[in-house]
Amino acid sequence: MIGLRHCIATLLLLTSNGSLIDGHAVFASEPSKEASTQAISAATRDILYFHRDAPVFIRVHLEVDGVSFEDSWRAYVQTLFSAVDADGNGRLTVGEVTGTKAVASGKNSADVLRLVRDPELWSADRRPLDNEITLDELTAFLVGRQRGPFQSTDKAPPSAVGSVIGESLFQLLDSDENRSLSSDELTGAMTSLHRRDLDDDGTFGVSELNIASLDRFVARQSPSTTVGVRPFVTLTPGKASREVLTEIERRYAAMPTESSDGRSTLSRKLHRPALGVAANVFDRYDFDADGTLDREELRQMVRTPQPTVQLVVRLGTRSNDKPLVEMAGASDEQNISVRRSSDGLMSIAIGDVQIEILETTSGADVAKQYLLRQFAAADGDQNAYIDEAEAGNSRTFRGAFDQFDEDGDGQLYKDELTAIVDSRATAARSRTRMDVRNRGRDLFQILDADRTRTLGRRELTRAVKRVELWDTDGDGEVSESEIPQLYQISFGPGQPQFRGVQIPGQSVSSPGDGVSTKSDAPIWFTKLDRNGDGELARREFPGTRTEFQQLDRNSDGAVDTAEAEFVKQVGR
Repeated sequence: MIGLRHCIATLLLLTSNGSLIDGHAVFASEPSKEASTQAISAATRDILYFHRDAPVFIRVHLEVDGVSFEDSWRAYVQTLFSAVDADGNGRLTVGEVTGTKAVASGKNSADVLRLVRDPELWSADRRPLDNEITLDELTAFLVGRQRGPFQSTDKAPPSAVGSVIGESLFQLLDSDENRSLSSDELTGAMTSLHRRDLDDDGTFGVSELNIASLDRFVARQSPSTTVGVRPFVTLTPGKASREVLTEIERRYAAMPTESSDGRSTLSRKLHRPALGVAANVFDRYDFDADGTLDREELRQMVRTPQPTVQLVVRLGTRSNDKPLVEMAGASDEQNISVRRSSDGLMSIAIGDVQIEILETTSGADVAKQYLLRQFAAADGDQNAYIDEAEAGNSRTFRGAFDQFDEDGDGQLYKDELTAIVDSRATAARSRTRMDVRNRGRDLFQILDADRTRTLGRRELTRAVKRVELWDTDGDGEVSESEIPQLYQISFGPGQPQFRGVQIPGQSVSSPGDGVSTKSDAPIWFTKLDRNGDGELARREFPGTRTEFQQLDRNSDGAVDTAEAEFVKQVGR
């Protein structure tokens, strides 16, 4: 009887698309598997984190301005489709694509022309193969070419600063020499570090914080708790790549087995403890009930994973009572908890690893501003256009000139560049981007939020919230052993992508920053901000103390761009 029940359960699983919605298992029959996957993916993305002990599946329910993150992207794809679908019958024919391809770019956007000129476009014609492309086929084609609603770097580069700087910083802040940092010590960081500000610019760089001889005890950081440099992978709904399956087996399938010639090898089969899942979840994928998952059983698990942690991430406009990040559920099988500071910063704690969830605050305009600056620099003869020779001398345009020079006349004008960038920016704004940063276990690297290799007043002020997130023993202080291996995952507007061009990264913010991210600060503010940290310290302000205090409306000891903007508006 038990065998019969297991056989029936196995058959059901083999013909279903299992997933978890609001904590309940949902299965659909094979004919509707694709529709079911699309419905689930319309609001979520699964991120696989290769933790030291077991894989962690993080399901993120993404909202942008209160709606599913895919809604705006699907609307954008509809505009592309409609621009080519001349007869409006919901199908793209060879004649329509060829006709659109021949139309001058003045009538169609650069994105429409990019679509119809794509040599692989007709690979979208799949189900049925009828020499026509439907909207659903086009949508699947774009997703398969990594041009869907979700952008992900899927990497976490190693820390750029050695741990010795973090150790030096810790020692300088530890004024009572008790090998722990209290809230008071972090609050008084600007005062305790004042003598290290050798150039008197209000910030502390690597060279200023480096102590040549550590004459007091400093605990050495333990190695990273993860293996390799790609600990996070964004999973494609309903799919499981060979690379992901192989990596899971490499990391967690460590049970020895005997080969036919008597040699001991490592089995690719996975046992339940190595996967960190509950027995009922494991049995759902263990089709042959042998107590292990083979490659095909693992494939099904990755295609339709049971999330270890579920988060709701709300980007853009949201109600005042809605936090940026909210936990919707977590497994009891792994040592996972969610910590939240008093000002709203949220961190997923997995043993001695913490993962912070942040929001990206700048988007497509970053790319436009950058490319226009590079255009001005490349235009050596100042004749208002770049030719191929000038492009060859530009690191930005050297390998990308042809994609900007769409009319092929060998000259790239500012208006031509602007039109292309604006078109790509429209596409980018319809997408959501995820970036991963590896802050290591280095205190300096963690606090250096803008990655300038310097710490300013604002970054040191934010450090106080870390006590709440890192204080695992509840003594109100953070010892060096409590400093976690820290990753930061940020979500925000997509970035335009251009072949061969590296666009500078976006800035990120966390709840409680309290600093405006507006880039249109008054000119006087920009000129006075000597260290470029986005705020004016008292030493940077040439006026009287009374005048400074009038500008510093929140009395935090600095004038930020929001306060400068307020003064500009009042003066109108």
